[in-house]
Amino acid sequence: MAKRTVWRPRAAELELKKQCKTLVLAGGKTNEAIAAEVGITPKTLRKWIKDGGWLEEAEAGVTASNMVLFVSWMGKKHPALHKRLTKLYDEYLNETQATPKP
Repeated sequence: MAKRTVWRPRAAELELKKQCKTLVLAGGKTNEAIAAEVGITPKTLRKWIKDGGWLEEAEAGVTASNMVLFVSWMGKKHPALHKRLTKLYDEYLNETQATPKP
């Protein structure tokens, strides 16, 4: 049986959201495990994930990490290409940070 969400003051809810977001982005745990750990229902966690766009943020982080590794590897083989890829990566980061979430 699922736990009932207990009303909490706004600051406490924000702290719970922050803790949940950290756990979701870190990966390695199911939503049910994260919800049980912080004392909320899985339904509440799913709502926070959807409303906050956390999955999109996690996907962007993986993409960025992969790109950093590729640019670093490529730089050892082709310095001129490394310079161009670094510029493109910086443009990508600026674009993703400036794009508002729907």
